[in-house]
Amino acid sequence: MRNFIVLTLLYVVFFNQVLAQNIEKKVASLESELLYFSLNHNQYVAYTPAIHQNSQLLHFWLKPSEYTAYELILHLRQEAYWYINHNLQKKLTLGWHRFSLDSLARKYSYQPIFCTLYARKGNFLKEIAIGYFKNDFPKPSIEQIDKNYTYAIRRNAVVLLIILFLGYAVIRQIDFKILMGYLQLSKFWNIRRRMDNPLFLRIFASSNILFLLNYAFLVAVFFYFLGLTSQEKQNMLLIGRYLDKDLQALSIKSLAWSFVIILIGILAKFLLIGIVALVLGISRVVNIHFYEYVRISHFFYLPLTLFVLYLALQVPFRLEYWHNLFKLLLGTLYVVRLIALGLIINKSVEFRKLDFYSYLCITELFPLLLSWKLLFFS
Repeated sequence: MRNFIVLTLLYVVFFNQVLAQNIEKKVASLESELLYFSLNHNQYVAYTPAIHQNSQLLHFWLKPSEYTAYELILHLRQEAYWYINHNLQKKLTLGWHRFSLDSLARKYSYQPIFCTLYARKGNFLKEIAIGYFKNDFPKPSIEQIDKNYTYAIRRNAVVLLIILFLGYAVIRQIDFKILMGYLQLSKFWNIRRRMDNPLFLRIFASSNILFLLNYAFLVAVFFYFLGLTSQEKQNMLLIGRYLDKDLQALSIKSLAWSFVIILIGILAKFLLIGIVALVLGISRVVNIHFYEYVRISHFFYLPLTLFVLYLALQVPFRLEYWHNLFKLLLGTLYVVRLIALGLIINKSVEFRKLDFYSYLCITELFPLLLSWKLLFFS
């Protein structure tokens, strides 16, 4: 065990020395950019080694977009923690560290970022610079990295498209009428609804549950690829941000989480409709509302998902250009869904005006505003 520790320490020291001797180009030294937070002045001041050498916190502004071809290089005398915009990124061991400025620029939307280094003792930072090391080992080219990335997107798009087609084929074989009930375009603006419609009476029949599972998978596929259009490459459903900060949109785990969240959302929607309808004494509207909600939503998500799958197959390296368009389409289509549901529900069941507006605000308008908040202001 002792020999292993000695060999490990020798390796770390030797490896750091090799890297130190192989700095090929230093574009900018950031020592003069370091900041120290002065309690006396209650603000950030320029870091002066002779005065602030015992500081455990060092700060600096970084503009990755100005040096996308290079790396941020840190040389630490001891372990430290790295923060970006006051969020902990990782723990850094002593020695050399490098970070791709191109990746940082894309992750933070090409905006300046505020970096902080924290260590348990002062004088922990030996060197900080922008540049790159001389690498004696072959690295995959940018073109090869892009090929691997685009290949993964296209492969996943093909697999998921096949799964979706198989899902619709199975539903068609099991219950053709229920599939047509959801897919008939002529019914979209047809406000009249027969109360003896079997879809209203058996909203959770086995064939309908199968369609709901397929619908949930369709929406999960859409949000899975929508995450790939974002700069951060994170799942757009709160998953990557709150449940798992390291969860990348391209991972299958991201798709699985999306599917689970969508299923929970569908169940929560049904419970919300049921509870509000029960309180207002209009329980007969529950199945109609839920069926129409799924049907209209399906009309929206089916073409959107097919479109994003088409983009993933044709231009996987340009998905980021479509991010804002998809968010705008979603926000607009949610408004159209609100109007359509309001017209259909109002014609299907007799309401007092106050009950109707209260019911619609709680079940549709509030979720709409929440969706806008998550899409455009989070």
